[in-house]
Amino acid sequence: MEVEAVEIIGELSNKMEIKPSYLPESSFVDLIGEGVHNVSNDINLANELVEKYARGEKIEVDEVMLAMEQAQLSLKLAVEVKNKLTAAYQELFRMQV
Repeated sequence: MEVEAVEIIGELSNKMEIKPSYLPESSFVDLIGEGVHNVSNDINLANELVEKYARGEKIEVDEVMLAMEQAQLSLKLAVEVKNKLTAAYQELFRMQV
């Protein structure tokens, strides 16, 4: 049975067209923009849940706290990415050509 399995795999690999893998078409700016958009969404969700909870709607406290913590962590990550990008830019600026 093993020999037949190897033959089948060989036949399938011959029939399959192997295409080179390429990186996605999104640019660095698109990735940064998407990250900022995600942070904004997290903050807006947390604000919305806090407002609903304050109005007395049926929202659990733990759900509000989790959304607030997610927004806080997203914002901290965005700030750290900004700091790293700034440091990398300054390092490139100091390089002598």
